[in-house]
Amino acid sequence: MRKKYTHSNKLKAFNAELMGDFKLYIQLLDARNNSEMLWEVKEIGLGVKQLILSSQENGGALKSGFGAAGNLAVPDAPDFIVGSVVEASLWKLREHLLEEGVSVIVVTASGGCGKTTLLKKLCHDKDVEGKFNIMFVPVSKKPTLTDIIRKMIQHNGLDVPEIVTEDDAVRYLQQLLIKIGQNPVLLVLDDVWTDSQSIIEKFVFKKIKHYKIVVTSRYEFPNVDLVHHLNPLPHEEALELFRRSVTVNGRRLVAPDDELWDKIVKHCKGLPLALIVIAKSLQGKDHSFWETKLLNLSHLGLDSDILNCLRKSLDDLDGNTSIKERFMDLGSFPEDHKIPATVLIDMWVELYRQDFDGTLAINDLHELFYRSLADPVITRRDSNEDEDKCYSSHYATQHELLRELAIMECKQGDVENRKRLIVDLTTNNFLDWWSKQKQPTFSAHLVSIYTDGRFSTPWPNLQLPS
Repeated sequence: MRKKYTHSNKLKAFNAELMGDFKLYIQLLDARNNSEMLWEVKEIGLGVKQLILSSQENGGALKSGFGAAGNLAVPDAPDFIVGSVVEASLWKLREHLLEEGVSVIVVTASGGCGKTTLLKKLCHDKDVEGKFNIMFVPVSKKPTLTDIIRKMIQHNGLDVPEIVTEDDAVRYLQQLLIKIGQNPVLLVLDDVWTDSQSIIEKFVFKKIKHYKIVVTSRYEFPNVDLVHHLNPLPHEEALELFRRSVTVNGRRLVAPDDELWDKIVKHCKGLPLALIVIAKSLQGKDHSFWETKLLNLSHLGLDSDILNCLRKSLDDLDGNTSIKERFMDLGSFPEDHKIPATVLIDMWVELYRQDFDGTLAINDLHELFYRSLADPVITRRDSNEDEDKCYSSHYATQHELLRELAIMECKQGDVENRKRLIVDLTTNNFLDWWSKQKQPTFSAHLVSIYTDGRFSTPWPNLQLPS
């Protein structure tokens, strides 16, 4: 009992000493944590202050990365361009932008000629980039004026007001241009369709100085200051682009004869998109494969549509039908839409159940990029390794012609037997089969429905058991 009493007293004394040290440690730990927290808040505040100052120095424009929804920064330009045609166009457009007087320029050419690529390269020109506050707006086939102007306001780091009518939108746009007009403003309206001319005219304010608009379109627009025609590449320059595109790591894996090169390139009609996509489909193939490709292209005729030309590049894909399926899946997403890579990976894992960690889906996505059937977009170059593995900053985009090709492929066969059901609603006009009282039962495993923003009628039911 005596020893028990002695040890008990020693334990009490030790506990009291330990608690005293522990309380002191906790106080010091709290002080350190509070100090670190205050330091981090201070750093954030300095960052925000710097961002605001940068915004003021640039006429109120917050640069790219300030919110994905309103990010209208210029997309990356390609590493190289081929041809005196493109170089001459760049020189002419640069001169028109830097001179006084011309306020609206339309760059027109057929689909696949490289209008968007030309504008990306132009906007990254050091003289143009150094002078203008640039907003690069994909317009698409069915633009909504209010949505575009909301994005423009958000891109410049300003609170988006309530915009009810197009008149409201035009008024807020004019206020925005005046507010950021300390520096000259360049507005690029990319891929404008002829039906959108009335909307485009509302972006023009002749009285606002140092404000210029460049429009890319397959169509010419009357009553504009300047129309620039971008022509297809001449044959020698088309050959050069094709040779660059068919190489892997700077070398060709196969060397067909010059006559075969020449004939295949002629069928691409000087269109950069067709040249690049078909060249990618021929990488590493043997001579007989090239001859088969030429035979398929020859059956189209010299006056065939570019979509049919591109369609032949999907016929083989190394016999890998899964890549063609993934390509067709991209047509389910809206035009001019940055598709999150994480959405594609999750969707493909669920639809095709190849794997559960997404490895095969990621490989398929890279294969689409490799074949130029889609383009990668990385919004954060400074992301850490873990974020990079999750692809949280990675997106896919698709040229409008390639998207049309994907949709055209999806619409083959009877509507009730299609794997993908893509529905485009204009105002309240339903398709005949949808508006009928008795509808077919569909077997589609992927359904995409999009409208032009003027849709108001309740939707009839769809029979989609799968």
